[in-house]
Amino acid sequence: MTLEEQKKAFVSDIARDRRAWWSVMVPQLLLVGIASLSLAAIAGFGLYTAIVVFREKADAELLSKGTSVFVGGTSTFMGFVVTKLLAKLTELSQEFMAQNRRFTSFTARVKGAATATDYDQTAKDYEK
Repeated sequence: MTLEEQKKAFVSDIARDRRAWWSVMVPQLLLVGIASLSLAAIAGFGLYTAIVVFREKADAELLSKGTSVFVGGTSTFMGFVVTKLLAKLTELSQEFMAQNRRFTSFTARVKGAATATDYDQTAKDYEK
C-alpha cells in the first residue's frame, strides 16, 4: 500500500470517527439546549405573569405571598436547574468544539505528511 493510499484511508477513518462523534454529541447538545431554554422560558413567563398580576391588583398582602414564591419557592429551584443545565451545555459545547478541532487538525496533518515517518507519527498521535 502506497503512502497516498494509506493517507486516503486514514482520512476516511477520521471522517467516520467525526460522523460518529457528531451522532453522539449533537442529540445531547440539542436536548440540553432545548431543556434549558424551555425551563428558562417557563420561569420568565411565570415571573412576567406575577409582575402583571401584582401591578394590576396592587395588593400588599398578595405581593408578600407572591414574593415568597419567587424568593424561596419553585422559581428559585428552577433557576438553579436552569443554571446547572446551562453550565452543562457550555461544557458539552466546549468538548464538542475541541474534538472537532482535533479531527480537523489530524486531517490536515495526515494530508500534509510528506514521508512515511510523518504519517506514522501522526497515526500514533491520533491513537492517544
